[in-house]
Amino acid sequence: MAVTGVPSNGTSWTAGEQVPVDITVTNTSGGYPGLRPSAATLTNHEACRWQWMAPSSPQTCAGRAQYVVTEADVEAGAFTLSVTYSAYSQRNDQGESRVIGTGSVTVPVSVSQDPRDPNDPVVSGTIEVVRDPPADGVYKLGQVVDYR
Repeated sequence: MAVTGVPSNGTSWTAGEQVPVDITVTNTSGGYPGLRPSAATLTNHEACRWQWMAPSSPQTCAGRAQYVVTEADVEAGAFTLSVTYSAYSQRNDQGESRVIGTGSVTVPVSVSQDPRDPNDPVVSGTIEVVRDPPADGVYKLGQVVDYR
C-alpha cells in the first residue's frame, strides 16, 4: 500500500481528512485466481479487486481506496492502513474462497521533512521497469512503459 497524497495543510493529517491509498497485489501462486478484499480499514476498497490475476504480475488499484483520519488517530499520532485479500478458486469470484493475507502499514499523522535535506526524505521509493526495453534500446514517443 502507498499513500499517494499529502495532508491538505502540508504538515499533518487532520480528523476527517481523506488519505488516498494505492494498493498493489501480486499473485505468487501458479494459478489464475480471482482476488478481492474481504476486510480493510479503508473506504472504497471493494473496487480493488481482480476477476482473475496472472501469476507474478503485480496489479495496482490506484485512486480508489481511501482512509478517513479519526480524532483518535490524531491523538495517537499515527493510523494503520490495512487490507485483507481473499482468493477464489475460479475466475470471476466463483468457487471456494480463502483468506490469503493481510497487508498493513502504520502512517504517522505528522509529516516532517526539511525539503533542503535530500538525505532525510519522508518517503522514498524505487521505480523498476518490469518489461525489457525495445531491442534497439530506444522508446518511441507515446510508447507505454510498464513500471512499479
